[in-house]
Amino acid sequence: DAALKCAKVLGDTKSVPWLRARRAHTKRALNALWDRRSKSYPDSIHNDDAVSEQTSIHTSLLAVLYNIATPDIRTHAVKNLLDTPKDMTPICSPFAIMYLYEALEALDRPDDIIASIYKNYIPMLDAGATTVWETFARGSVEDGDFPTRSHCHAWSSAPIYFLNRIVLGIRATAPGAARFNISPWLIKGMRRAEGSTVTCAGEVHVRWRKVGKTLTILATAPATTKLRFVRNASHKDLKVVFNDKPVAG
Repeated sequence: DAALKCAKVLGDTKSVPWLRARRAHTKRALNALWDRRSKSYPDSIHNDDAVSEQTSIHTSLLAVLYNIATPDIRTHAVKNLLDTPKDMTPICSPFAIMYLYEALEALDRPDDIIASIYKNYIPMLDAGATTVWETFARGSVEDGDFPTRSHCHAWSSAPIYFLNRIVLGIRATAPGAARFNISPWLIKGMRRAEGSTVTCAGEVHVRWRKVGKTLTILATAPATTKLRFVRNASHKDLKVVFNDKPVAG
């Protein structure tokens, strides 16, 4: 998928047929492993070619995220994400949760992402963390009493990415920071937010405040970047003012 996107941006039409064929081949191979009995993909294939009996949420969420699951499989894969069976291995690390949030974003479930961030990352703050840990605070390690090994782990920084995309609503829509949609998702109880996303062209900054039935948004960006406000379901029944101009609808 990444290679196909790059080919499109670069105008490399010659590589597209091969890339599409390779993708289709990989998709067929993965879906051949779907277990209709357990309604899941297996976790692994052992060295003796035996298929693992264990299942996990990870394989289902990746199949949804990368659009691998066929329509008949996708229904069950999505259910594994949203209502995980008790015998299925859940997400247990900040590394894997980045992919879960991407899958939930693809399913248009921003509130589920925010709820998970509260559940998994607030305990780190409560424990005095100033950076994100390698493991969740509810986990345990054998190296002493403190519940993590590394106190500063890049793979654990999913909230930094998704809070900007959801709460500030900053989302790129073109390569090279040429265009961004601005569409803050209003979290229940939150009345204001402010922050920036760094791009190759400079910072895209958003500040919004909700007072009564009015949502006021101020967004700035480098001169080469175009901004476009997009309404979402959380703006229902609100008057929206974007960069000092009332928004219709």
